[in-house]
Amino acid sequence: MQKFNKYYRTHDKPDKKYSMLPTVIKLCGSIKNKTLIDIGCGDGFFTKNLARDSKKIYGIDIAKEAIESAKRNSLPNTNYIIANMNNFDYPKSDIIVAPFVLNYEKYNGLSRLFKKFYNSLNQSGKIVCIFDMPNSTYQDSREYGSIKEVTPKLKEGAVILIHLYNKKYLMTLSSFFHTKENIEKLLKEAGFNSIKWFKPIVSSEGIKLYGKEFWKNYIKNCDVSYLVAKKY
Repeated sequence: MQKFNKYYRTHDKPDKKYSMLPTVIKLCGSIKNKTLIDIGCGDGFFTKNLARDSKKIYGIDIAKEAIESAKRNSLPNTNYIIANMNNFDYPKSDIIVAPFVLNYEKYNGLSRLFKKFYNSLNQSGKIVCIFDMPNSTYQDSREYGSIKEVTPKLKEGAVILIHLYNKKYLMTLSSFFHTKENIEKLLKEAGFNSIKWFKPIVSSEGIKLYGKEFWKNYIKNCDVSYLVAKKY
């Protein structure tokens, strides 16, 4: 319970609230009359924001406590499911959102997931992903929300320790580093033929609250990468 309470406090981190969320929403584009799947939805941080404009959205997470929390005050078009993303029978959808969760899979696991995603998407569907992708083996961005350490170096499969902050230290997560080249290779093998990387944006609310100078270094040295891959 204490672990989840600490994680929920990450929703107010400057980077997550004022950059990651608005960037994902922008990359999803128009979602009216579309069906979405949010992989690794947790307590519904991204799901609930996307549900407002979508036709239907599924939130998938392996943690029972997270799903129970997500169900509180959820909209009628939202279906939260306790499931392992590797074994889940994905329904047909137009957009699959995968923020950070793909970093918890190694290379072979990513390959299998991309194929499952591709097969579940409707024609012209797409996946919108956030990957933890620090620029150095030690990237201190705690004023925005994290410190990331990569061991032993920036190479495929290296361990990333993600120390989360919201003014003070909250918790540490562990995942795997993937190179853009390998991610693109696996996506093409799965059938995706349009793969693009995007820079983050910052919401007007975030700029108003913290000022433009605060965000300059974040945009320049962002420790996450955004990807959109489409199925045609």
